[in-house]
Amino acid sequence: MPFPSGRSPEESTLPELVAAGTLIPEPGSFAGRYQLLDVVARGGSGIVYRALEAGSNLIAAVKVLSIPPDARAEVMERFDRELRAVQAISHSHVVELLDFGKVQGSGEPYLALEWLEGVRLGQHIRDSGALSLEETWAITRQLLLALTAVHDAGYVHRDVSANNVMLTQVDGRLHVKLIDFGLVKPRPGHYQAVTRPGMVVGTPSVMAPEQFEAPRVDERADLYAVGVLLTFMLTGKNPLQGKTIAEAGRLRAREQRPHRPSEDVALHPAVDAVVTRCLERSPEKRFPSAAHLAAELERVVRHAQSSSLRTRARHVVAMCLRARTPSPQADRALDEMVRLAALEGAQQAMKLDEGAALAIFDAPLDGDLALMMLAQATALMERLTAHEPHADLVLTLHADTVFLRLDNARVMGGPLLDMLRWPLPEEGSVFCSKLFVQHLPMLAGRARYDDVFRVV
Repeated sequence: MPFPSGRSPEESTLPELVAAGTLIPEPGSFAGRYQLLDVVARGGSGIVYRALEAGSNLIAAVKVLSIPPDARAEVMERFDRELRAVQAISHSHVVELLDFGKVQGSGEPYLALEWLEGVRLGQHIRDSGALSLEETWAITRQLLLALTAVHDAGYVHRDVSANNVMLTQVDGRLHVKLIDFGLVKPRPGHYQAVTRPGMVVGTPSVMAPEQFEAPRVDERADLYAVGVLLTFMLTGKNPLQGKTIAEAGRLRAREQRPHRPSEDVALHPAVDAVVTRCLERSPEKRFPSAAHLAAELERVVRHAQSSSLRTRARHVVAMCLRARTPSPQADRALDEMVRLAALEGAQQAMKLDEGAALAIFDAPLDGDLALMMLAQATALMERLTAHEPHADLVLTLHADTVFLRLDNARVMGGPLLDMLRWPLPEEGSVFCSKLFVQHLPMLAGRARYDDVFRVV
């Protein structure tokens, strides 16, 4: 289905554009040598027609600018940027520019682009569901080639959404095309920006956190969008959904953690780590370029295809026991902790190589569970102290994501294990993480040591 006509909540309808005083070319009129046949898509700054080239009868996609009178200067500047970009980028995975000019009669600017027979990535996933790792890599590899060409030409696409990735076929094989350069922006240092101060543009669900602010957005914003698409392809879900720019901005302002694909599907942890790195809030923590991302993703996909290792992320509540000073007494206390936690109903109770014991309870954290776990932790420490009075122990309560191996439920990693590296305060035996204290307001005034609050 070429250029579906679905639109985001921010896009204008044809009646809205007419009401704003925008000139809308009628089907049958001409844009240069192209006769406009019918409308196939519409957006906030342009209408796409299926058009017929006079003399050759070739089909083209003609984008005619829809310019509200109060925004003419800005829209014209965006058109100039889009034109410069598609002229500068000649790549098999980027939509091809055929011609440009003005519509006869109205004088509105237009771009004539190659007509693509296919389906947009978003529609493909809505129709077919989540994709396999192999299918995801086949699409992403070609998309990253397109983005490398865009970035090398000195531009940031800024709208790498599922609706702007077209899936076509060439010689019977999947062929990806990146389309719609209406929000393209020169990379910092190339050209002057034209976005009005305080104005936010883009598809909210794939916008990087920095696009909601006013920094110098660079190519790493496009890599954030690739991370969103990777999650969408692997799970069928957006990692941080926002139906409008305002809603998406509020989600990111609250520093909501993006949804890891391994929370929904069995996935090799190395692949999960690559996707998670793309979704880092700070651009400096993402991959430096599309080429770097492509090389690393190819490496981990090949490794995942040859490995039987699959993990699933779970959000769990955990107790972690550590000793301030290693000793035989402390080692026996860790063993006793594992035994007692298993008796108390922990889904996983294990002794770790890091000189710690971990007990995991697979349940969503709320106020009632937090109170119960705190009482359980206090009673457990009393028993351990009585069992090994000379062991200098610290027990911490926390809740976060852990990666579990599917074949034996072994812990393979995850943010939860950050608690193994938390500092050990000099005094106290039972501590709660910041997340726990949110559910236990009576502890808010207790002494705090970085990420933990002292309880006992």
